[in-house]
Amino acid sequence: MTPPSVWSFKTTPNNQQFTLGKLRQVVGVTLVELMVAMVVITIGVLGFIGAYSGISKAIQYSKSKSLASNLAQEKIETLKNITYPSLFVTTSAVANSCISSPGYDPGYYPLENVTVGDIPFQRAVLIRKAYEDGSGDLQYAAWTDADTGLKEVLVYVTWNEGGTCKNLQLRNLRDDPDRLPVTSTFSGRVNSSTGVTSYLPNVQVQAVENTSWADLTDSGGNYSFLVSAGTYTLLASKYGFFSETKSMPYIDVGQVLNQPFTLIPMSSGTLTGTAWIRNHLVISQVVASSGTHNGIEVEFIEAYNPTTFTWTSNSSSLAFKYREKQTGGLDIIPTLIYVNSSIPPQTYYLIASTSPITFRGITRNADAMYDPSNPDYPNIIKNDKDGGIILGNPTTFVTYDKLAWAKVGGPDPPSDYTETTAITMTSTGLGDGEQIVRKVDSGTTNSTQGRAYDSNNNSLDFVTDEDGSPDYDLQNSAVSQAPVAGTPALGAIVSAQDGLSIPSTAYAVGSPPQADFMLTNVATGTWTVEISSGVLYSSTSVTMTANANISLGSIILTSSTTNGYISGRVLNSSLVSPGIVRVESGAFFTNSNLTSGNYLLSVPTGTYDITANPRNVSFASLTAETNSGIVVNEGQVTSAVNFILLSGGSFTGFATINGVDPYPGVAIDAKLSGVSQGTAISESNGRFTISNLPIGLYEVDTYGPNNEAISPSTTSATAVAGSTVFVGTFTVSGGFGKITGSLSVGSSTTPIKTGVLVVISSYTIPGSNPPPPIDSTLRATTSYYYTASSLADATYSVSLPGGTYNIYAWYTMFNGTVPNTVKKNATTTITSTATATVNFSW
Repeated sequence: MTPPSVWSFKTTPNNQQFTLGKLRQVVGVTLVELMVAMVVITIGVLGFIGAYSGISKAIQYSKSKSLASNLAQEKIETLKNITYPSLFVTTSAVANSCISSPGYDPGYYPLENVTVGDIPFQRAVLIRKAYEDGSGDLQYAAWTDADTGLKEVLVYVTWNEGGTCKNLQLRNLRDDPDRLPVTSTFSGRVNSSTGVTSYLPNVQVQAVENTSWADLTDSGGNYSFLVSAGTYTLLASKYGFFSETKSMPYIDVGQVLNQPFTLIPMSSGTLTGTAWIRNHLVISQVVASSGTHNGIEVEFIEAYNPTTFTWTSNSSSLAFKYREKQTGGLDIIPTLIYVNSSIPPQTYYLIASTSPITFRGITRNADAMYDPSNPDYPNIIKNDKDGGIILGNPTTFVTYDKLAWAKVGGPDPPSDYTETTAITMTSTGLGDGEQIVRKVDSGTTNSTQGRAYDSNNNSLDFVTDEDGSPDYDLQNSAVSQAPVAGTPALGAIVSAQDGLSIPSTAYAVGSPPQADFMLTNVATGTWTVEISSGVLYSSTSVTMTANANISLGSIILTSSTTNGYISGRVLNSSLVSPGIVRVESGAFFTNSNLTSGNYLLSVPTGTYDITANPRNVSFASLTAETNSGIVVNEGQVTSAVNFILLSGGSFTGFATINGVDPYPGVAIDAKLSGVSQGTAISESNGRFTISNLPIGLYEVDTYGPNNEAISPSTTSATAVAGSTVFVGTFTVSGGFGKITGSLSVGSSTTPIKTGVLVVISSYTIPGSNPPPPIDSTLRATTSYYYTASSLADATYSVSLPGGTYNIYAWYTMFNGTVPNTVKKNATTTITSTATATVNFSW
């Protein structure tokens, strides 16, 4: 049924009349319904608009990311075309708001601003040394470390997206074509000397020959790292412990060698003791008169042998000399009758006016007697007078000992018979029944221990008994008594080989003095301790524990040695101790002090070459230095034999095109035992310098920036510590120059950022299109073609030998949907190292 119209015509007989029908009969929508419909339509439109915006942003981001990826890949490929030595490692990286740590290189590879598709990008580069650890994971080495044969190329591309900085990164690895395969393994476990199960974590174990081959021990003390086949020295080090080195046998390709280490903690303790010298006969007692025997006045001189060797007693080896006083006194050397011809160790020798004699109720036979033919026999030593006695060798005139005494009134003892100060008697001199007796140590005198104390001061070394009733026994060669003292070894050198303690000297304590010593900061472990004074020395083995205070008691210097000493300091270039450094000469070695750098090396007399840090065993990064021709005399210290361990020597040289003009850009690689230790590139003046090279014989290799021929391509040179060695002049032949230019449409303000093919040749390319195909036919000819494509910054760049070239460029433009490829060409001449600029515009 057709609904009625809102408007209708009604016909009457007389005329036509226009009338309004009833609205309640009309079908339609209300105003509310109309408003709801409008809201729904509006929401739909707005949703569409929002979706369109998101889609547009997604499209834009995808476009930006794709372009950034292309820019990053372009840079990666450019850097991979550089020879390995010319790919310089970043030495100082920086970060910004878009590029966080590890940052980029602002020096060798500065930021590039590139606009592509009306989007401004920034491109940055970071080059790092890399290596594989024991697990095969990639790790990074410091730029100052030896070359690892592997470099990581990291390229950043950043841009702004809706007020937010976006960052895309691409990484690639560039390896050294001369890199040795790293397939051999060193492994093992490191423990502390405090116990076999005291495994040490975080110990650095490394190959001295290449410090990038290393590992840190895990919680169980285990380490493992890869090396190439060869012979190595392994170094294990940890703060607070003494380093240890191991010389390893040859390790073959794929071989696994196990090497454990035991490190000694640098805890310390203190050693104390008293040093005595026993190297000569001493006068142990003098009596000027003690009655008579068979009508002969009895007087005697008692000598004592505190040494460990036997002395000969005869007219050519032993005698005494007497003088009554200094002024007007005469030297008297009595003739003796020798009964016993030797003086065994720790026994006495009695020289008397007659034999036998009885003293304090004890009868002794004399070992030597006055000859009755002597003037004034038997009263050689005058009673109640000043006096002095020298005991010595009459043939060599060597004095063994001296003793002088002085009376109270008008003392006049013979000065050259006196050791420091004469004994002062309380009476008129040495009278009848009075004794002068040597002490057994710095404080006491008795008749049961060897009378050996001798500080070279008569007034301190002896006691007197002047009451006429002797208190001390008389001894002869039949009596053996062990000494407890001797001559205080003041100034004796005390040292240990631990490398932590500092050698010290014995010092006087008390009066009469004894020579005490204290050696502090002796490292824990078992060490040889040496005490020496002149040609006399003693050594003992000491096991030190943490914080212990060990007394060595009395150390007796009795052994005669032909050794002397070399002393000095081991410092680095900053004139401070680099740490504990081994110092050696042949089989003799010691360690320098951790903090001061002082060392003391004991060696037999002779001439020596002495080396600090030999074979770089203490510090692989420092040089080994040798001082030659060091003369060592018996019992003497040759001092001030100092070492300055440098970071290494330096090489310098010159790269040239014709012997006069410089050639920049040549890469130089210095290799020690096949391992790169430093690289450089010749500067604009052709000069180059490689610094901080460990001493040794190097192979110096050269690389042209564009694979030019260089003569010589390889040479050898020896790095000398602290010196700069000129390694030679390197002449480049067939050197490359560069042709570069900009690409644009219509004018230079409309750059072409992609799509231009550039071909450069010394030959003519006929016709307009197309470019010649790179096929087997072309490769079989002698024609050379250098090709490039436009870069994102609307430029091109081609490196090629010097000469005259034709440059061709093709670019395809569209006329509507019809493509049109247009060829442009130009001619230019370049020389080696020069750059020619040829721009093209369509």
